[in-house]
Amino acid sequence: LHFRKHSLLNVTARLVPSMADLDMFADGSFDLVASVYGLAHAEDPQVAINEIHRVLKPGGSFLVSVWVNVPADPASDIILRHSCV
Repeated sequence: LHFRKHSLLNVTARLVPSMADLDMFADGSFDLVASVYGLAHAEDPQVAINEIHRVLKPGGSFLVSVWVNVPADPASDIILRHSCV
């Protein structure tokens, strides 16, 4: 993650092991949260989404990617039912 190399001095990236436990971040910490196939592996996708919502600033964005052929799992169901990005 080489943001400074591209003169993006106000960008910080953090990788976390579990989206369901973001206690290390205060409410409203981020303008953007991105998940690359991560929700499909969350034990309880709704808990992870609640945590993501908590750490997003008002008006912040949640960027999530899923498979082209979405497997039948709770995370995909939540994403498809609540896609409001």
